Amino acid sequence: MKRLIFITFVLSMTACERPPTLDDVKDNFYKNTSSFNELEKLACALGQEKQKFGTDKNGYGYHLDKVPDDQRIEGIDSLLKKIGAYALIYKKTKAGNCSLIIGYFARGFAGNGTIYDYSFQIESPTILENTNQSLSDDVENKSVAFDMPLSDGWYLSYISN
Repeated sequence: MKRLIFITFVLSMTACERPPTLDDVKDNFYKNTSSFNELEKLACALGQEKQKFGTDKNGYGYHLDKVPDDQRIEGIDSLLKKIGAYALIYKKTKAGNCSLIIGYFARGFAGNGTIYDYSFQIESPTILENTNQSLSDDVENKSVAFDMPLSDGWYLSYISN
């Protein structure tokens, strides 16, 4: 019984974790821009060949908690940890360019949640019309998705529903 109470307590505490703010996520990018650029070079170079952890020659996914030890790439591991991310997805675009999605924060339950990703060279970004707009409480409680330009092909991608 004590174990059940403890598990319930831990789950309730993690489920109530507040997501980072838009400013927190932007600041993280600008503080670690050189690491993002280094990650982009490494991940895009790896995309030139099919990876053991990839699905085909046009893409792969790399998750810190799911890639087997014998397939780990130290450079990707250390860069993802440095920027506070947990995964990356590489995709070759229709034009043959490298496109990345870096998983930064994802929390939700039963179809409702919040996701912050960093994206590089995405094909069809959904640009936030008012770049000065912050995520006020009434916006945070609605379904919204956008990509905010950061620098040199990088975007902050936000989804909430």
